[in-house]
Amino acid sequence: KAKVSYFANLYLEEVERLKTYFEYKSRVNSIVAIFGNRDVRDISIGELRNWIKNLYITPKTKKKYITNFKRIFQLAKIDGLIDLNPFERIELPHHEEKEVKPFSQKEMHQLLEELDGELYNFFGIAFHTGMRAGEIIGLTISDIDFQKQTISISRSISHGKITTPKTKGSVRRIPMLKSAELFFRDQIARNNNSIYLFSRKDGSHLGDSSNTGALEFLKAKGYNHRVHDTRHTFISNMLNTGAIRLTDLAYFVGHSSTQMILKRYAKYIESEALDIDRDIDVYGYKIGYSANLKL
Repeated sequence: KAKVSYFANLYLEEVERLKTYFEYKSRVNSIVAIFGNRDVRDISIGELRNWIKNLYITPKTKKKYITNFKRIFQLAKIDGLIDLNPFERIELPHHEEKEVKPFSQKEMHQLLEELDGELYNFFGIAFHTGMRAGEIIGLTISDIDFQKQTISISRSISHGKITTPKTKGSVRRIPMLKSAELFFRDQIARNNNSIYLFSRKDGSHLGDSSNTGALEFLKAKGYNHRVHDTRHTFISNMLNTGAIRLTDLAYFVGHSSTQMILKRYAKYIESEALDIDRDIDVYGYKIGYSANLKL
């Protein structure tokens, strides 16, 4: 009962309903493979620091491992086996958020020209809605309303499971841009009597966005992009148009606030700050209206 494996199983039971469960399970299994048979009372802080040091993964992923292992020790602490969670004395590794990498206009048009069929429609919808890949394959035909020109997003599919989208703010109904409509219409025309927009031959939903073959296609054609970069492309180009308020764009793409957009896409709106009306009347007077105004 004092073994790491015992508390690791308790932890997995604790998180089994989370959408990220399979990620957690994969990391916990890696931890158990090394420390599973060890008594939690016999593992030193120095040993754990050395383990972290020798993990040849990104700082961001290291943080995730530390978070999972810290909770395993915390359960042991709650049971009274240890007085101190060793990870309370271990600093989290520093990491910087990956810079977003949108497709260029040329890359996007070239990619779409190289595609046809369902993959063409998948990428077309991704580029023109900013939806996450799991949200796209979670769409049903009834979610698409051509009369009202809207798309209802209320589910996502990952690891074979249907869940709600990434965050509470990700459940939304968004306008369908005219540029996106043709991709939806063509995909529905290809539908094989399934309720899902994208489906297997038997009509059941796809198990994961990887089932679309989108990433494999990008790699095969030599594109240095992830599928998720279609979302970055949509957001950065929407910012550049200046045709939508930042708060509306945040809602459009399922962010709970504008903070993430400002943080990750600031450089795409920075140039827009210089392209303003220089005659804006900020304080209620025009320059030179008073002889006492010092210029």
